[in-house]
Amino acid sequence: MALFGLWAAIRTVKSKIGTWEGFERFREIDENLTREDWARSISEARAALANKAAELTRPLNRRPVAGEITDYSTKRATGFMQSVELFVRDTDTGLIETRYFTVRGDTLRSRQYVVDKAVSRALEISETDPDSLGGEVMGAAYTGTHRMVPRA
Repeated sequence: MALFGLWAAIRTVKSKIGTWEGFERFREIDENLTREDWARSISEARAALANKAAELTRPLNRRPVAGEITDYSTKRATGFMQSVELFVRDTDTGLIETRYFTVRGDTLRSRQYVVDKAVSRALEISETDPDSLGGEVMGAAYTGTHRMVPRA
């Protein structure tokens, strides 16, 4: 439920669908979705979206601190997930698109480390398979830190 629930909740919040209307829509897809799980997913989605905007002003050379980390419900996984958006110029249209990249681990890394890792990995991928990204990597932005919390 965790990954689907958060994805569905983020879509609900971004689309400005009411919390419980969103619940009813996504309950049709996942019959096991409970109101408690949905409420938790909605709060995680709102926190993640708010933190994403705030991340743009935070220093890259530091590790995220407690107030900058949002919880992310999982079935078993623990640790941290640090997210980056890569900016890729589409080779056909020339438009800039985003690609998501995450670094998972038991310890937090500095934002700069995660951005550098994402860019170097994207460049490595584009060298081995030029069509995989669909364009040229133009840069990256650190977008968030999540603590993976196992929930029953």
